[in-house]
Amino acid sequence: MSSMWYLADSAIHGHGAFASRDLDAGVLVGSVASYIGSGPLDIKQTVLGRLVNHQKDGNCELRKEKEYGGFKLYTLVDVPKDDELVSNYEQLPFPFNRSTQGFNEL
Repeated sequence: MSSMWYLADSAIHGHGAFASRDLDAGVLVGSVASYIGSGPLDIKQTVLGRLVNHQKDGNCELRKEKEYGGFKLYTLVDVPKDDELVSNYEQLPFPFNRSTQGFNEL
């Protein structure tokens, strides 16, 4: 399976992750973070996790995956090829930073 996203300049903030093909709602895009220690704050973000920008009307969401011990990114709606993958930071699960400062709402 080829990668479902690619890196490009973002009108929202710096760089972002963009759909490399049409993605249906409910699709697992990839891992955004995994636990690297025993504490609840001991996580390491993946490149994808660092690139997903904030929008109030996000087309993706981060979910804590108990069986995998990390966090994954899923599409909430159909995402057309070349659309930016975005999530509402105000709804991120603990321990992610929920700050939305510095992001342009489109």
